[in-house]
Amino acid sequence: MRLRTLLLASVFALAACGSPEAATTAPADQPGGVNITANQNRVRAQKVDAIAALVPADIRSRGTLVAGTTGNGTPPLSFRADDDKTLIGVEPDLAQLVADVLGLKLDLRASSWENLFLSVENRQFDAGFSNITVTEERKDKYDFATYRKDTIAFEVKNEKNVTVKDAKDIAGLTVGVGAGTN
Repeated sequence: MRLRTLLLASVFALAACGSPEAATTAPADQPGGVNITANQNRVRAQKVDAIAALVPADIRSRGTLVAGTTGNGTPPLSFRADDDKTLIGVEPDLAQLVADVLGLKLDLRASSWENLFLSVENRQFDAGFSNITVTEERKDKYDFATYRKDTIAFEVKNEKNVTVKDAKDIAGLTVGVGAGTN
């Protein structure tokens, strides 16, 4: 096990297409309501001694898991609560659960997506929680924890006759992606 592990929580890709405006503002205690307040009342986990014993000594003695996530407005992944400060969403929830299992307090920090990698490399963060695809190149440098298969796909209009099986199939085509993504 590497001294520093980059924990990357992959989450439902289609759900990532939401926006803060798409989140309902109905009270969380009503059916269909979504809690976007800073008071998240997150689900918590119990410490697992056998797993916590594997935490590197410097992190264990500090008692805190310093974790980064984007918090950049991509519900339900990681976005800011209605106080515009508190990081909420699936990734912050997973970070809290990991910290709980490790018996550590969570110190969750916002970062740009690309800086998650740099912050783990320079040890500002112990872990990064974000929707990052596991690639062979990334596995050479980081350890991953994931709970779903993250497949990459192309989307085209029905009237286009495009089948993509490898890179040569998109040669000469215009392809749009989000900044910093694969």
